[in-house]
Amino acid sequence: AADAQREFARAARRGGWRRCPECSAPIEKNGGCESMTCRCGHQFSWLSAKPVVSDFWPHLEVRRDLSPLWGSTSPDDSALARAGLLAWRAGVVTAAVPVGAVAVGALAVIVTVPAMVCALPAAIYEPFRGSQVNPFATGMLAGPAVAGAIVLWAAGY
Repeated sequence: AADAQREFARAARRGGWRRCPECSAPIEKNGGCESMTCRCGHQFSWLSAKPVVSDFWPHLEVRRDLSPLWGSTSPDDSALARAGLLAWRAGVVTAAVPVGAVAVGALAVIVTVPAMVCALPAAIYEPFRGSQVNPFATGMLAGPAVAGAIVLWAAGY
């Protein structure tokens, strides 16, 4: 009996079988869309069905926001999957620190370079501009404007 259970679990893991959310019957997907109809008549999405055998790895879904990078486990997953999730999250945090530092540094460069490049020409042009707008002074504001646009874009606004 134990050998049969191990063989069933091995086949389920290898085949990616999942369970019907209604009757818990094992289901194998061999093509087609994500919409499933179980023999009990229950209709569900393949992605919402739990695996027959608990996973050994954290779940990482593909979505537009960054939340899948954090990962998740389900209550049915093994202790090894939960430990894997902790290791994954430690890696995400470890990678986020240098990425954040590079992003802040890049924003600092975007803000300061136009100001540094345009400051001297703006000062030289100022006595000669008369009633016209000093284009170099306007250029000095381009960096903060671009950096602000990048921050708003990254925040989803």
